[in-house]
Amino acid sequence: MIRKPRTNAPPKEIRTEDVEIRLLLEGVFQLHGYDFRQYEPGKIRSRILSRLRAEGLESVSQYQHRILRDRGCLERLIEGLILRRRALFDPPGLWRLLRRKVIPVLRTYPTSRLWVAGCATGEEAYSLAILLQEEGLGSRSMVYATELDENILARARQGWLSPGQYASAQGNYKLTGGRASLASHLSRSGNGFVLNGPLSGRIVFASHSLATDSSFNEFNVILCRNLLSKFDPSLQGRARSLLHQSLGIFGYIALGSRESMNDTRLSGCYEPFNRENHLYRRIR
Repeated sequence: MIRKPRTNAPPKEIRTEDVEIRLLLEGVFQLHGYDFRQYEPGKIRSRILSRLRAEGLESVSQYQHRILRDRGCLERLIEGLILRRRALFDPPGLWRLLRRKVIPVLRTYPTSRLWVAGCATGEEAYSLAILLQEEGLGSRSMVYATELDENILARARQGWLSPGQYASAQGNYKLTGGRASLASHLSRSGNGFVLNGPLSGRIVFASHSLATDSSFNEFNVILCRNLLSKFDPSLQGRARSLLHQSLGIFGYIALGSRESMNDTRLSGCYEPFNRENHLYRRIR
């Protein structure tokens, strides 16, 4: 008897927990519109299990039940999935590069638009606003800062810094070649500091998702740092296409340390402007 060769690989083992996580993410999307279904599976699983333990629960199914009925529990999950550590002018090398090499190019334009995609609590947006103001472009530029969640955007709009954040930011600011003092951009607020009103007047904070929304403007500079690496390959492709559509010719895009515009179908459209700081320039 002739045996037919096996053509199908053995089925991949599926953990019950992984199925529960997919159902949880589907429920969050269907009921609340937050789409994390194409985030990198290992990272999203780790974040969910961490939040599950923090809520004192024992299984993903219990967590799903609570999330879909308890708005506070949902908001804590969203914050855990979205928030990334941010500080003003961090890393200093990137901001020094923007000040010395990119700002002179922006001076040749009548107006400039800059986008911080995945702005978290706004540190990068305020850093850009300070940079533009000090370099004389405050009245000729606008910073757009987007994030998924309105609660996190509300915190970003406050522009509040703790004493520890302020101390760290002072060191970063000096390393970027700041032209004044960081204190000149801040006011005392309770036991901390708040970024001054004129800065927030140059920033538009708005809700936007790289997973579900489309391009909404053309920009000269885009910062999308350490966000693409959270997505699975399919969503990374969608996000890169959206960012490409949003960046004008000869515009600049800054990505995270494990992210690149190379080795993608768009790689021929970009040249590395500074490899150390993962800054790319669109050339076609």
